[in-house]
Amino acid sequence: MRKAAILLLIALVLPFSACGKAEPFTQESESAPEETAVSLPDAMPEDFAVRFETWFVPERKNVLDTFEGKIEKDLVEDGRAEAVFTPSEPLREELYETIRESGIASIRRSMTSHVLATGDERVSCEPLSCWRVVFRAGGKTYRVDGDATAWFYRETVPDAGRFAAFCEKMNELLRSLPEFRALPEPRGAYE
Repeated sequence: MRKAAILLLIALVLPFSACGKAEPFTQESESAPEETAVSLPDAMPEDFAVRFETWFVPERKNVLDTFEGKIEKDLVEDGRAEAVFTPSEPLREELYETIRESGIASIRRSMTSHVLATGDERVSCEPLSCWRVVFRAGGKTYRVDGDATAWFYRETVPDAGRFAAFCEKMNELLRSLPEFRALPEPRGAYE
């Protein structure tokens, strides 16, 4: 009985803990100091690929993925839907330029209030929109995690502002894609 209660508690808490405690940023070399700017080449490398995820519930994400060639849509009460996605070369160029101009390749930490706050001044919001960006360019893979609380730090932490603006732009781009719009409409909402 005790074991079942513990498993139930883990099952209830785990989905809600995944966003606020995003895994730290990982790149091939995590030892680069935060001040080190990473500049991506002007021309899009041939190996460029990106996966952008946004979610309220970790098991049901909205995803743009050029690594695997797919789009996913959170249908809230009805689970999720998926479609094949083959971006045109101009769209790949636009995605690359959006990443390059944003400067997110230089971010070395999670963009969450848990990480960005100084002292006891953490912020929270519900429902909490979480974001993950993974991209490959020039043989290197980059990853940045964060959530909507990054917006609250845009004045004091420039990386947070750049990351949040980038995620907002990517979310708008994802929602504008014909493949995403062709998937069923979500039923329900997060509160």
